[in-house]
Amino acid sequence: MKLTKEHFKLENLTQESVRLFVQRYKNDIVLFVREILLLEPDKNQIRILESIQDNDYVSVSSGRGIGKTFTISMV
Repeated sequence: MKLTKEHFKLENLTQESVRLFVQRYKNDIVLFVREILLLEPDKNQIRILESIQDNDYVSVSSGRGIGKTFTISMV
């Protein structure tokens, strides 16, 4: 079953569509950002997202204005 935007309208929401959604995105936060949020993270943001996905705690040391706060808001 392929997921479409129609599956996520409240009146169409089923247990199966939620299961498929979780199965598709639970282990790939970058895919979630690209397909659901329709954003294209840059290489630094991808590194942050993958680190968040793989670790309980994440510390980002970088300059100002690279998108740390915006990246966190994606999650």
